[in-house]
Amino acid sequence: SREDILDDYAVTARYRTLEVEAPFVEHLIEEIGMTEDILSGLLMAEGHVLGAALERIDETYGTIEGYLLERGGMAEQVFDDLREQLLE
Repeated sequence: SREDILDDYAVTARYRTLEVEAPFVEHLIEEIGMTEDILSGLLMAEGHVLGAALERIDETYGTIEGYLLERGGMAEQVFDDLREQLLE
């Protein structure tokens, strides 16, 4: 559920830094083209900010997948690979 995602995010955010997440961050920068500034904002944002962003994404694109594929220009295979890595 969305509540579970935000709760998990709040716990994870306490321990997550760009240094801890270096391999994942490098992948997102090299393979997807994200910048360190964007990633820092995504990884370190407060829970209410993430909640508001997810609501806006849902309203505009339907799902995070829709957002990444449509607005983010992510290839479906890259999205599938990312999903697989995150669910390991």
